Amino acid sequence: MGILSKLTSSASMGLNLSTMMAKTMSLATFNALDQTLQTSKLWSELVFGYLDGTVPMVEEMLEKSGEMGDMVTNLAFLSLLMLAKTMPGQITSFIRTFKLIDDESVDKVEELIEKIVKIIETGDLQAVEDTIGDVLEAGLFGVTVLQPNMLLILFFVKSAIISSHIALVDRGLVDEKEALTRARNICAKIWRVYGKVYHGQEWHGLENIPEQDGALIIYYHGVVPVDYYGLVGEIWLSKGRVVSSVVDRSLMQVPLMENFRTHFKLFPGTVDSCAELLESGELLGIAPGGAYESLFGDSNYPVLWQSRLGFAKVALKANKPIIPVFTENIRECTMSLAGRMTAGRKMWEYIYKSTKMPVVPMYGLFPVKLKTHIGSPIYPKPGMTPEELSKLTVEAVENMISQHQMLPGNLGQALAGRIDSEGKLSRNPSKNNLVELNRNLSSGSLSSQEDGKMRRNQSGNNLTINKEKPKFVISGPEFEREE
Repeated sequence: MGILSKLTSSASMGLNLSTMMAKTMSLATFNALDQTLQTSKLWSELVFGYLDGTVPMVEEMLEKSGEMGDMVTNLAFLSLLMLAKTMPGQITSFIRTFKLIDDESVDKVEELIEKIVKIIETGDLQAVEDTIGDVLEAGLFGVTVLQPNMLLILFFVKSAIISSHIALVDRGLVDEKEALTRARNICAKIWRVYGKVYHGQEWHGLENIPEQDGALIIYYHGVVPVDYYGLVGEIWLSKGRVVSSVVDRSLMQVPLMENFRTHFKLFPGTVDSCAELLESGELLGIAPGGAYESLFGDSNYPVLWQSRLGFAKVALKANKPIIPVFTENIRECTMSLAGRMTAGRKMWEYIYKSTKMPVVPMYGLFPVKLKTHIGSPIYPKPGMTPEELSKLTVEAVENMISQHQMLPGNLGQALAGRIDSEGKLSRNPSKNNLVELNRNLSSGSLSSQEDGKMRRNQSGNNLTINKEKPKFVISGPEFEREE
């Protein structure tokens, strides 16, 4: 019992000692935790107090920075105004002093500068952009205004070729039919070489041109229809068929071109004469938009046919199909001031409507990529009106524009179509069109936008295509096409 009693007493003392140690440690822990919390609280109060004092200081600094930024912006704007007002004046004074150009031209430049300064002062940035765009376009015009004369030289060369062959016929050295065939071969090959070398021109749908029967070729009229000239030559070389062409009456007055007009069958044409030609099984080419579409169309490629129905009457009277034709980038090949500049457009339009003469200045003749698309034939149906047939043709042309042309047209994009993967000028068929881009979405996603404009997102290399149909001027009731 004594031993058991001692063991019990020892265990009791151990428990008491353990309880006291645990209590002491707990109190020490709580005291330390409390001290830590108190210290954290003090530090938090110090930090937040510092921040409370710093925030107003930062806000004041930001406010001062904003005022400084406004001041810098205002100074920059004032500097721009001063530069715009003083620098051109010094330049024009220098020009007047040394009589580098005539006083009338200097006065026009000064008026333009004053206009730009006023626009800058009012803050109308869109007007600034339009004005500067017109100035740059005028500069491009000044640099390239003589280039289209190369085409005029080609026409005179072709006229000389025909005249020389006629001279051989007159001397009895060669048969007339053989001489004319040789002359057409040479002239067609000139256009083929020009189109291939200078534009890398391609043909899509040439099989839609009939081998024997008559057909009416309706094409979109660029400023200078080099695409159509090439098409006439290509049809002769590939199918052995002559294409007669309805041209503007002003072209019938060009001197030294009589033989060329006669043997290449260029004439103003009436509904009756054109219908007779088709009925005889010939091919005939007409651009319903004519000079107006060529001169006043812009980079959005509107179809400006002004309710013209003569071509539809011809097709209906002869009961021959219409073959629509459109060429990519034709408006970027050669340009007109009225179609590219906002300034002076009304003046040029007034002159054209008053004189019916294509007197709007042309320029450019850039080596852009040309792809000529020849659409499926549109056959007249019994009871169809000229308005209905014209409507079908317009829809076919505008659909070809929407499918194949990047809108608005861009000179850089059109020139880039000539460059191959090695950065060299290419004459081979390119892959730079909307149809092939649609088939290759891995290289860039294509999507439609409501604003109807083409944009390239450089960060994502995404293209958006204008799905709006080009505007056109036409009259006639709405109807559904019969299949």
